[in-house]
Amino acid sequence: MVHLKREEGPGRNDSIMFAHKEARLSAVYLLVSVPFGLCGIWLGSVSGVKRSLVMAALPNAFGAMIRAYSHMSHDEYRYYLVICGQTLAAFSYPFIMFLPSKVSDSYFPPSERTLATTIGIMSNPFGILTANFFAPLLVQSSQDIAVLNNSLCVLCVGVLALVFFFSCRGLSNENKSESKEKQYLISFKTCFTNINYIILFVILGGGIGMFNSLYTMMFEMMCPSGYSNQMAGWCAVIMITSGIVGSFVAGVVVDKKKCYKEAMMLLMIVAVTAGTVFIWTTKLQGVEGTIGLLMFAFILGFCGLATYPVGLELALECTYPASPEVSSGLIVLFGQVFSLFFITILKLYSYKIEENDYRLTIEVCRATSEDNKNYPKDYTVAFIIISCVASMFAVLVVFLRPEYKRSDSEKKQTYLASQSIEFERKCFPPIDNLATH
Repeated sequence: MVHLKREEGPGRNDSIMFAHKEARLSAVYLLVSVPFGLCGIWLGSVSGVKRSLVMAALPNAFGAMIRAYSHMSHDEYRYYLVICGQTLAAFSYPFIMFLPSKVSDSYFPPSERTLATTIGIMSNPFGILTANFFAPLLVQSSQDIAVLNNSLCVLCVGVLALVFFFSCRGLSNENKSESKEKQYLISFKTCFTNINYIILFVILGGGIGMFNSLYTMMFEMMCPSGYSNQMAGWCAVIMITSGIVGSFVAGVVVDKKKCYKEAMMLLMIVAVTAGTVFIWTTKLQGVEGTIGLLMFAFILGFCGLATYPVGLELALECTYPASPEVSSGLIVLFGQVFSLFFITILKLYSYKIEENDYRLTIEVCRATSEDNKNYPKDYTVAFIIISCVASMFAVLVVFLRPEYKRSDSEKKQTYLASQSIEFERKCFPPIDNLATH
């Protein structure tokens, strides 16, 4: 989602309308990834890393091509072509969502896995942050959106070329199972018979959903209090920037200390608290509201995004030897379900502001005073429901009692290997040692 700078002149209408349309385009990813997610996890689990990368890059590139082509079509069909391109690109997401944890589990040592997962996962918000920075430079009005789509098309096609290049060279250490279909079904059973995974499944998926829904609906929640699309953009940038920093800090600490449980509990409780306070702060105006939104956006991003890689690595620890793409993919998929849940709550339990409400004098939701489609709404009831659900996540995380099965297995294998080497050294000493006797 890209937040354009709000203009006070002739471009104001374009900016406000774009803010509402971008939320719909962001929702396309959620609507597509949920029903296609299980299929994507299965295809990824039986095809391996290389083919998953290709299956992720292909629809993304073709979707970008359709979005770029839409500007050469008739105005009547342009928006529908953009939706088609966005839908096609969304098919890539189910293949991307489990790759970071799978790659780190397959190609990195235990001391680097959480950081490797963090780097893979944070590439997505880093891309969003980059778009938020460069899009306003490229797009000053609706006429310049074609430049943005063409630039993204070139970028996506370039990524596809790189994926084909590296996939042809191969990944020599990729694990090849003789019966991946069977392993896929066993992994499902392993995950959903583990109480710690079920808790992670709910709280981490719910946390992802809460973060995504806040990000998608940010302008709609803030505009009744007079906050512009530019302010929503600043909050989004701060959330992502602090989240990238927080994720790297958490990744380094957890890799060294192996404190998955403690880190998950601390980060989740703080993130839920900050997110709950953030949504209620959108009702405040003036300097106090602005400072509060920026501050809690920072805390929410720092702790909220950091729970993502830590939680996925903890899920792999709890469910070992289940397939990483199943244990991590299901959580991310459930996060999309929760995103739809939170967005639905915000839509269903929001009500039009009454005509005598003072917020009608400061709201910036409408392009004009006659714009009834984007009429400002009150989200009090929706905020109460979301706050209650978020509080449940903070309570559930306290009941985590995870076993570090993967780490224990690796320690055991390392010990047995060292004992085997010691046994061979004693029973079959080197020739130099025999000569001394």
